[in-house]
Amino acid sequence: MSLGSNNPFPSVLLVEQASAPATPAAGHQRIYAGTDGHRKAVDDGGLVRDLDEIGVIRTSDPASPVDDTFWVRRDNASPQVVALRIRIAGVTYTLADVTI
Repeated sequence: MSLGSNNPFPSVLLVEQASAPATPAAGHQRIYAGTDGHRKAVDDGGLVRDLDEIGVIRTSDPASPVDDTFWVRRDNASPQVVALRIRIAGVTYTLADVTI
């Protein structure tokens, strides 16, 4: 068996997929690349999460945020408004909103 730790330059190649792979067994997750260029994970309940939308700095809110994600939104206006937002149970909350 080959181990990634035996490779001096370990990497993982993700091939873009149009839809989520099969739901994994209990206690497991699968990571894949979506056709939108984002890395995604599907859990044992079939829930797909966009890993590139978790904890990122954006210039606008995501079009369809998923639960249990957060992001910092910074508009490019002057003065700038920086907001820390989180999505829980289908609701987006603003935890902080600062004008700088």
